[in-house]
Amino acid sequence: MSFPSIPNAFANVQAACSHRLKELYPLGTPAPIQERFDAELAYMKASPSADDFEIFRLLSLEALKCSQYFTQRGQISGSILIFLLGRGRFHPFAPHYYCPHCGHFESVETHMFGIDLPEIPCPDCGSTVLPDGFGLPVESIWGLDGKKILSFDYSVCEEFLPFAKHVLEKVYPDHEIVLYGTPFFADRDPEKDRIEIKPGGFTILPEGQTMDDYPDLKTYLEDGEPCLFTFAPGLSHPDLKVVNLIPSPDIENLIQLQRKTGTYANEIPLSGLRSLTCYDLVNTKALSKTAEDLVRAHKPKTFMEIAKFESLGHASYAGSDRNPPTADRIDRDLLCTEEYQKYPCASRDDFFESLLEAGCPREDAFEISEFIRKGKALSFGHKMEGFDIPAEIKTLAKKFCYLFPRAH
Repeated sequence: MSFPSIPNAFANVQAACSHRLKELYPLGTPAPIQERFDAELAYMKASPSADDFEIFRLLSLEALKCSQYFTQRGQISGSILIFLLGRGRFHPFAPHYYCPHCGHFESVETHMFGIDLPEIPCPDCGSTVLPDGFGLPVESIWGLDGKKILSFDYSVCEEFLPFAKHVLEKVYPDHEIVLYGTPFFADRDPEKDRIEIKPGGFTILPEGQTMDDYPDLKTYLEDGEPCLFTFAPGLSHPDLKVVNLIPSPDIENLIQLQRKTGTYANEIPLSGLRSLTCYDLVNTKALSKTAEDLVRAHKPKTFMEIAKFESLGHASYAGSDRNPPTADRIDRDLLCTEEYQKYPCASRDDFFESLLEAGCPREDAFEISEFIRKGKALSFGHKMEGFDIPAEIKTLAKKFCYLFPRAH
C-alpha cells in the first residue's frame, strides 16, 4: 500500500495506553494485566497495525470532543489496547477483583463475566470491591503468534462522519479522503431485492489520485453523492485504505439518550450497569430478534448468558435453511440438549475455554476452536481425534458452521 506510516504512531499509542493504566491502577498495574498489556504492545509493534490503532486513538479523542460515541466491531474490540485507548467498558482480562484503595488484585475462576459476580470486602483493607473482566483471550485477537490480520471496523452515529473525515484529513494531508459506500437492504429487510448504498466510512486514496482514477469502483449514494463501493471487503485495490465507519441505529439511539439525560455512556460505572436486568436490555431493542426471543423464553440472570444468546443469534448452523434459524429451533436443537447443558458453548471463545478445562494444551485448544468456529468439524472431524476431548464437545462442534467471537 502506497501510504506513508503515521509519524510516532506506536509511541503515541504506547503513551496513551500507559497513561490510562495509571489512571485505572494508581497503586501500580497488577502483574497479570501488565503482562497482557506488554504482550499486546509487542504484537502491535511487530504488526502492520500501529497506524490503525493510532487512527482509533485519534477518533476516540475526536468523539470525546464532540460528545459522540462509537464502538469497535468484531474481535479487535477484545484488545486491551482498544480498551485503554477508547476508555471502554469491556475489560478484556479474565474476571477479577481489584481494590483501588490498597491495590489488592485477585483473579477468579468462573464461567461468568466479572460484572455477574458479587461484590466482596477487600481481604486486605476491608473496602468494598467490585468485580470486572470479560474473559476475552489474547489469542482470539492476535492468534497464537501475534501475526493474525486485524480488522478495524466501527459502529458510529452518522453525524460523526464529518468529524471523522476531519481527523483523517489531518493524518493524511496529502491524500484525498472520499466517501466509502456500504450496502443496506431496503427497510433493513434482507428478503427485499433493492439494496441501498449508504455512507459507510471513508477511502484514503494514494497521493495524487482522485475518485475518477477508480471508475470500476465509483458509484453514488442514495442522495446522489459520489462514493467508492464494491461488495469485496476493503474494496478490490490493495493501494486503497478503507476506514469502515458504519452508521448504527443503536449508536444513534444511545446518542439521543446521552442528550436527554446528560449522562455520557462511557462515564457510567460498572456498578451502574450491574443493576440492569434482561428485560431492560430487551427494551433497548439493541438485541437481535433471535436473541430477544431467547431472552424472553429463558429469562437469563447473567450478562454471560445474554451474550451467549446474542452470539447464537448470529451463528450459522449445520443443516439449517435459515441463517440465523428461529429461537425456537435453537432452543430445541441446541439449548435443551444434554451436550449444551454440560458445555454451554455459544461462541468460539466458549469452545476455547472448554477445551482448556478439558486438559487440551493452550495452542491445541486454540487451533481446534478456530477449526470449530469455521464449521470444519463437520467435514474434518478427525482433526479433533488424538486429543482427550469430551464427546459432548465434539457433538456440539458439529452443529455449527460459523461462530461469533465473544468480544463482538
